[in-house]
Order: sequence, then structure tokens, then C-alpha cells
Amino acid sequence: PLPISVLGEGALIKLYGFAEFNPIQTQTFHHLFKTDKNCLICAPSGSGKSACAEFAIMRMLVNDPQGKCVYVAPKEETSANTYVDWSKRFGSILRPGQVVQLTGEVASDLKLI
Repeated sequence: PLPISVLGEGALIKLYGFAEFNPIQTQTFHHLFKTDKNCLICAPSGSGKSACAEFAIMRMLVNDPQGKCVYVAPKEETSANTYVDWSKRFGSILRPGQVVQLTGEVASDLKLI
């Protein structure tokens, strides 16, 4: 397994409360954090896919701080939990309003994006 230190930046390392990535995260790290290639990750619930998505988000933030990323979830509850988690964890390295939750209401969503 890869140690968290592979993220390089102290602020990114602080996002995680563990010392090393699991096997799925280790296998996808280089592809998601070091390249611009597309990636499909199919793994069971609870296997660490969200951290894999975070690798791509962190790459975008490092390479284009003004960039935008969209996270799509199959259930509103999943989306709400991820929004709360990312707002709390990424909040220290992002500008206010950089993490938003879209509802499908066009008028209010357009103001957020």
C-alpha cells in the first residue's frame, strides 16, 4: 500500500486520518492523481472509491485552482453525506462556495455554478 505522503502537499495529507491507502486506492492513485486520463472504478460499497474520486479532485485543484468538478451520486442521501464530508474536510483548502450541492432546481443551481 502507498503511504499518504505520496500526496506531497501537507494540506492534502491532512485530509486523511489514516497512514496508507488501501489496495484499490493504491492501484488507482497514479492514474487519477498524476494523469489526465479517464478512469472507471468498479468496486463494492465501502471499498474506498470516494478517496479515489478525491485523487482526481485534488489533481484538478493543484493544476487548475479555478477548475470545477461534478460528483454525481445515485441517491440524495449519499450526495448529502458526501457534501457534508467534503465541505468539512476540503473547507480548509478551498474558497467559500467552492463546494456546493446542486438540487436539480435550475434557477438556484445556476447561481451556484
